[in-house]
Amino acid sequence: MSLITYGIFGAGGNASELLPILKEQLNTSPANKYEIFFVDEDETKKTFCNLNVLTTKEFMNLNKNQKKIVLSPADSKVRERIVDELQGNIDFINLISRDFVNLSECSLGNGLTIAQKCIITSDVKLGNFIQINLNVSIQHNCLIEDYVTIAPSVSLMGNVKIGKHAYIGAGAVIKQGVQIGPRSTVGMGSVVVKDVPEDTIVYGNPAKPKNT
Repeated sequence: MSLITYGIFGAGGNASELLPILKEQLNTSPANKYEIFFVDEDETKKTFCNLNVLTTKEFMNLNKNQKKIVLSPADSKVRERIVDELQGNIDFINLISRDFVNLSECSLGNGLTIAQKCIITSDVKLGNFIQINLNVSIQHNCLIEDYVTIAPSVSLMGNVKIGKHAYIGAGAVIKQGVQIGPRSTVGMGSVVVKDVPEDTIVYGNPAKPKNT
């Protein structure tokens, strides 16, 4: 058996929630031996969730034949920086909970994390390096572009488009046909019934731009 080394980048709350998903995924496919590290630039962190913590340099310098990365940071800019630094030298994997429901084999990008109790229906397209947290529902014909972050218990109705680096706060509901512009933020619990321009923060029911 070959040894595969996994690095969960980020040693924080989301990383601790992704660890059981990774272990479950690996233990259902015991064809290879594996080891898991957390990777974080805080050199004061030596262990997390009973695993060793390495810096990026230490992880990349490990003398291992196969290394794979899981991206846990909620900050999409941090995820992008890690990808820009390491892409081409290492494998970014999709980490998807076993109970994820993909009703019609929708298109999934690379480097995704999808937590428990999530569902996508028909003709949904997920880009690369997206983070989808617990209990998210994404309905037909939605397009989620690269580096989007979706917090827990979000509902996207049909034909929603979310631009790159957008952040959708916990419990938000996005009406059918709405477009969320790149780098925009939807506040926790918001109900979005109109398009949101790029680089805009909205919140409330109905959601409105901040300071209006």
